[in-house]
Amino acid sequence: MYQRVSRLDDPKYMLKVEYGGMNDALYHLFSITKDERHLTAATYFDEVELFKDLAAAKDVLPGKHANTTIPKLLGAIRRYEIFDDPQMAGQYLYEKDQKQLPIYLKAAENFWRIVINHHTYATGGNSQSEHFHDPNQLYHDAVIEDGATTCETCNTHNMLKLSRELFRVTGDKKYLDYYDRTYSNAILGSQNPKTGMMTYFQPMAAGYRKVFNRPYDAFWCCTGTGIESFTKLGDSYYFKEGQTLYATGYFSNQLSLPKENLKLDMQVDRKVGAVKLTVSKLIDNKTSEPLNVKFRHPDWSHGRLSVKKNQKTQPNNETFGFVEVKKLVPGDVIEINLSMTLTVGSTPDNQQYISLKYGPYVLAGKLDRYQMDSDRPNGILVRISTLNQTATSTLTAHMDWPSWQKKAHADYQLQTENERYLVKVGLPGVDEKIEFVPYYQVYDQRYGVYFQWQQAGSLAAKQRQEKLAAIEAYQNRIVDQLTNFDQNNWEFNKHLQAKNSEVGNAYGRRFRQAGVTGYFSYRFDIKKAQPKMHMILIFNKSDDGKLLATHIGNDPDNQFQSQIVVDSSNAKSVDKDGFFELEIELPKDIYLDQPSLKICFSGLQDTSARLFGIQFLNA
Repeated sequence: MYQRVSRLDDPKYMLKVEYGGMNDALYHLFSITKDERHLTAATYFDEVELFKDLAAAKDVLPGKHANTTIPKLLGAIRRYEIFDDPQMAGQYLYEKDQKQLPIYLKAAENFWRIVINHHTYATGGNSQSEHFHDPNQLYHDAVIEDGATTCETCNTHNMLKLSRELFRVTGDKKYLDYYDRTYSNAILGSQNPKTGMMTYFQPMAAGYRKVFNRPYDAFWCCTGTGIESFTKLGDSYYFKEGQTLYATGYFSNQLSLPKENLKLDMQVDRKVGAVKLTVSKLIDNKTSEPLNVKFRHPDWSHGRLSVKKNQKTQPNNETFGFVEVKKLVPGDVIEINLSMTLTVGSTPDNQQYISLKYGPYVLAGKLDRYQMDSDRPNGILVRISTLNQTATSTLTAHMDWPSWQKKAHADYQLQTENERYLVKVGLPGVDEKIEFVPYYQVYDQRYGVYFQWQQAGSLAAKQRQEKLAAIEAYQNRIVDQLTNFDQNNWEFNKHLQAKNSEVGNAYGRRFRQAGVTGYFSYRFDIKKAQPKMHMILIFNKSDDGKLLATHIGNDPDNQFQSQIVVDSSNAKSVDKDGFFELEIELPKDIYLDQPSLKICFSGLQDTSARLFGIQFLNA
């Protein structure tokens, strides 16, 4: 790897592809070998400009491929961990690099905060169609865009790795709270318990189902990370620092501590949040050492944390979100009661698009089993869920929003005696009779994590239905489209062919352009085409004056050709970021009765204008 990267003419060119956690892996290798070649190789995979932007608290994520970006920050914090040791820094880093070291930690912290606060769903998952989009647009991505492609599971896997490292470095409990939420829902919910197969995407909107890979002909990136997740379920239940043990994960488990000659047996009733920790000797005829244990007070357990030691209530000495019990020895029994109740969450862009949680468990509303074998292609060998348009997606109440929130919290019905589900929850005060169960246990039917709350007969409900109907009518006019230029599934699904062409990111969107004498082409599915079909191309006004040449048609002797000079002054409208649409009516003889249509773009003797979207739209 060192031999290869050290000979690159332009090292930054490599950073344009999905190279995964290479800096993390190589820094880790260097920490073991102390071989400076491994250190040098790692630095080639550091996107320092990105780190500087994030350290300055800039949200530069819109348009970026999420699972390419997350591992970059894993590498950043790994570098910080290694060289936070002054001896290591003095031996291997120049003074300038030593001064820049805090940027790597700050970038990882700010990245985590931006993702969690502005791009993350209730389950802990993020992204739509593998990418970060505009912040605080979760309802838009799940309902207006393609709800089948929310929450790529690989992202979740890597966010857990990042959260784990951030806790190890900072000691901040918020990273463990996120780990708990995401582990308990998105990770446990990613596997089909009957087959062992894994999810790629996890739909959040109502009416979808989980689509799992197949054992012989569908092995996805999220299959690999999914399997890895299930080989290390217990790797963050405990952290240890000196003679202090941090108990952070509340699942039944046993822990052996050979140094202290102690065995800890934790039994957890996850239906009600009752925790019992029993301490004994690991080897009977050896002496043991006392141990201090700090128990995490989860963010979902409201109020004071009740702790008993040998049936005696302990003083609540909670600090930084942990309650400490000191000098545990064999024979001690600790009992903790975590408060589990129903809570209601919502998305930033629609406060009444709600999700439900009981304790740490996100709840899914059980819907139907309509066409459970149906799916649709998305990229290379990827399959995603279809949507049952008739599935229930609302929760209709006959009272105002604040009153219903109080009623839901006070009057929900909880059932804990069930063999199939950990709990079942019934909602009060809504017309729809939906049974809610833990999301992680739903795998064989359609469901909803988020539902649209509405007050019966309200103007807001009427306006929302009219808006959704207008969006649906517009979407029904779409013959085919490409809105994400990713050098990956989106483009390959459209049979990308290219020479001297590259993709990039600008103003929060992805684009493709052709270089000098270069080109790129796609093949679109136009079986739904009707007479007077239009092609719509999306440009940005910053490219005014640049050229994009098009050749459209399957027959080389019968093609529609044009040379487009980008000019925003002629556009019907230009949005706040400078984007506008150019609409071109195509001659019907090149597309009618054709199953597909090829379109080629070039810049002739210059670099072409950047293309941000292609759409074929019936009149």
